[in-house]
Amino acid sequence: MGTMVGAVMGKVGNTDELNLTRPDIIAEIHRKYLDAGADIITTNTFSSQRISQADYHLEDSARQMALEGARIARRMADEFSTEEKPRFVAGSIGPTNKTLSMSPDVSNPAAREITYDELLEAYMEQADGLVEGAHLKKEINSYESHIA
Repeated sequence: MGTMVGAVMGKVGNTDELNLTRPDIIAEIHRKYLDAGADIITTNTFSSQRISQADYHLEDSARQMALEGARIARRMADEFSTEEKPRFVAGSIGPTNKTLSMSPDVSNPAAREITYDELLEAYMEQADGLVEGAHLKKEINSYESHIA
């Protein structure tokens, strides 16, 4: 998804915000994947959680970005689905720009910018938006979303 957004829009800072400001662009990207024969499309929600969105002062819009990203993908998947060939939506949850495993301060190895509970809450808020927006099964894949 991110590669296609970059190809259409050029380098932009916050591609997840396009779910709210330019849903037509995101829908068209999904359409291209589906036209090419994709059975599964991913939501444009890699950074749609409040921790990453804080860089843009949009943390209060993060859940809505996830919800709308899921709605767009679901709408497009439904448009292309047939009984013989259903299309599916996978919710995209990427890492944040904060870490729990390393200190941001070399002189204080115990320091952390975020707590486990804050990170979990941000991911759960994002997952809730995805589930509501696309009627997804709520499952956080530990391979893609490491919370430790």
